[in-house]
Amino acid sequence: MVVRIQGIPVNNVTYLAPARKIFLFDLSSLRTPIEKWNYTRDIFAGKQTWSSPDNGGFRVQAVFALSEAGSVFREAFFATATVSAHITAPLNVAAKGDKLTVDSSGGLLEKIELGTILASLGVLLGSVIIERRITGTSSRAKRTKKR
Repeated sequence: MVVRIQGIPVNNVTYLAPARKIFLFDLSSLRTPIEKWNYTRDIFAGKQTWSSPDNGGFRVQAVFALSEAGSVFREAFFATATVSAHITAPLNVAAKGDKLTVDSSGGLLEKIELGTILASLGVLLGSVIIERRITGTSSRAKRTKKR
């Protein structure tokens, strides 16, 4: 089996370079870039939604009249439609300008950031415990010394 991206044969090592040029949606023809659309994120459901701030649509009005000898029948028709766009995608999709791109790193950056925060908290907690054991003082002992 041969896998091709834009006509280029790729394998599990060489697919990244040609795949970086692929966008899920190119919305450059829209007036408002998708990055500025109304944005909601549902972490538990694993999805995020962009909603267009602009509503398009149309309004049609028509008057229908039938004339007969001695009478005229008139009927008015109105039709309106409002169109709005909603795009729902998984959490690994990001909006950049007027394009949606997929982060294929598997959330590595977020995992590194979380690990750094947890490691910092662990070092802080460990240093407080060690400092208390080395100095042998606690807040209760300090209060009794002051009296």
